[in-house]
Amino acid sequence: MRVGIVASLLLSATVFNSASADEVCSNKTFPFIYQDINGNEVSGVQDQSGQCIFPSSACSSVAESGSGKTNCCRPAPYTTGASYMFIAFALIMLPQFVFIPHFFHDIYKRHPEKLEGFKFDNAPPWLRSKLLAHIWNKGIWVGTTAFVVIPIFMKQSIQEQLTVSSRNVLQSAEAFLVPYKEIFQFVEDIVSIKINYALSSRNKSLANTLVHLGLAASLISGLGASAVAAILGVFPRVLQALTNPGLHNDLTLYPDCNIVEASQDSDDLIRPYWQIEVWKFLGTQVVSVLAGFMFGALEYDAYGWIMALGLGTLPLIWFTGLDNPIEPLILLAWGEFSVSYVTLALTILYLTSPLGSSIRDKTGVTLSLRKLMSSFGALFCAGFSEDVDESSDDIDAPLIQSDTAEDDSPLVIADDGEGDYGSMASASGHGPGDSSAPIGIEDDGERSTTRELVVQGLSIMFLDVTVQLAKSLAVYLALLTDGATAYQLTALDSNLPTYGLAYSYGISFTIKVIGPIFLTMQEYSIFFKFASIMLLCAFLLVPLIVGTTIPFRDGLAIESGQNSCVYAGSEECVSFFTKVYGINGTGGDFSLQYTYFAFWFGASIESLFISARALVVTMLDFGYIVKSTGVALVLYVIALVIASLVQPFAKSAIAYFVVMFVPQAILLVLFIGRMYTLYRRMVKGEAKGTMRAKFKRRLMGNR
Repeated sequence: MRVGIVASLLLSATVFNSASADEVCSNKTFPFIYQDINGNEVSGVQDQSGQCIFPSSACSSVAESGSGKTNCCRPAPYTTGASYMFIAFALIMLPQFVFIPHFFHDIYKRHPEKLEGFKFDNAPPWLRSKLLAHIWNKGIWVGTTAFVVIPIFMKQSIQEQLTVSSRNVLQSAEAFLVPYKEIFQFVEDIVSIKINYALSSRNKSLANTLVHLGLAASLISGLGASAVAAILGVFPRVLQALTNPGLHNDLTLYPDCNIVEASQDSDDLIRPYWQIEVWKFLGTQVVSVLAGFMFGALEYDAYGWIMALGLGTLPLIWFTGLDNPIEPLILLAWGEFSVSYVTLALTILYLTSPLGSSIRDKTGVTLSLRKLMSSFGALFCAGFSEDVDESSDDIDAPLIQSDTAEDDSPLVIADDGEGDYGSMASASGHGPGDSSAPIGIEDDGERSTTRELVVQGLSIMFLDVTVQLAKSLAVYLALLTDGATAYQLTALDSNLPTYGLAYSYGISFTIKVIGPIFLTMQEYSIFFKFASIMLLCAFLLVPLIVGTTIPFRDGLAIESGQNSCVYAGSEECVSFFTKVYGINGTGGDFSLQYTYFAFWFGASIESLFISARALVVTMLDFGYIVKSTGVALVLYVIALVIASLVQPFAKSAIAYFVVMFVPQAILLVLFIGRMYTLYRRMVKGEAKGTMRAKFKRRLMGNR
């Protein structure tokens, strides 16, 4: 009798365990749905550790072949808060339709002469139809929408379509290529702002000089950058170190996983991707100058249409090519390459054809090969010229210069009775409408302008390269730690545009277009009000980001890391899946779901930093940019050491993700503090009365 009872109990336990295992590994409970080669849903079995494996799914054959690309699994239904983020469009539109028109109306009431001949509707005269002119004047919104929306959908699609190994290769390649490209990205910002100052002061000659200097510099930097990167890609060991530095470590961690082993033979995929990507630099650099010129000339509707058409080539090539046998990584490279050169071709066509006659007449800028050649000479001589006084404050002086080397007349800042100290004129008689009035870069010759442009551009370059290298170093360390750790970073990175980043670029775009106008008009109090509103809009992104990510972190993890489900197809590869999603996709410490706890921090800091950077660059506060970047760099090194050595978070994805945004967090605090200090000085009346230009330069940024 006792033997029968024991046997019955053992049989019941076996049945219960079997049912429990079937339930855990069922498509009804597992976060991914697996299919066999015929498309039928299948369940998995548990290994000794309790992790589900799906050997009967098509993923097992993928693991055996090592291809890593399959439709053998897909996410179970999940929810995210992405749709709620579209509310952020209001934060871009609100200043455009409410506050900025109010500011210009205020200026018009007090100083109507400052807005003489000034207009935002720039429909060209050859558009005789009122309907077509109305559509034309919506170009900025079309371009901004494309600039915001396309990266959102592209990042998500790229994350879904690329295999895990290809995605890690892409992340590693971008860790080198993005900061490498950012070295020269300052050209667009500096040219845009400087041209805006020049044209606002009606100095057409200086604008023409700036454009050709920028084009010469971009051609030199673009060709040099592309050539050097292309040469690096010729050497297999160098290319592997740049695109797959953690390969040997992953082979040790996952010794029998064919998907990982297959990445050893990815040279045929990586090399063409690399060469296509590096040769887009030239087009990107030249486009950045022409874009800066058109923004500075307030031709944002024209460039909005050009930008939308150029950006549209990426999703067009990507989504139409996914059904073709071409590798998605190569398809992506050709799409990004096309964006640069389609945009360049359209911009040159517009500026040189009869279509752009109005902008040529308005700005005095006519693209000339002869002028371009002389600009190459000016750039070469700038580094050796001795006729520019390096100790002069003109090179680093922020905002509007109020004196020249010959004229040290005092700066008179008049109080108009309304507490507005924006109406400025020097005792020498220069006014805002005087084309001879200095405007931040003194028009005392092309060589002086060239040297100044280079020095100020290097300041912005130092800032951008520091920020990008901080991200790149964290990515490389993650790749060297574990491919699963690096893959978590790619998952989070794919969602950054959706949750704040793309919208922040829209805010910064507004700052870079409108900010220099107020500063050139010498409406400093209006500028600080404008800056406060734009920063408030950026800060309002933070609760939106928090509310749409933290409650949906499980869904975000499933969505952004879904192509790693293939690793659960075999016992040899399943440990990779477990490191990404935890046991049976349930999360746990240092899983992707856990790492998403920190996502709001990175997305918020990056979004705020982009807006604050635009404001500081607009103020031409280059000396402070360099100093604050140095401080951020030192503190970043300390944070990186902590993230790499201090347990229990050492070398985890969440630690590397947080440390990637430490420089931006520090710079954000320093930049906002700087603007607050300048504003307090103004409202306390430190700018009242008559004082030397040197004090005014100290007030606005350089001590």
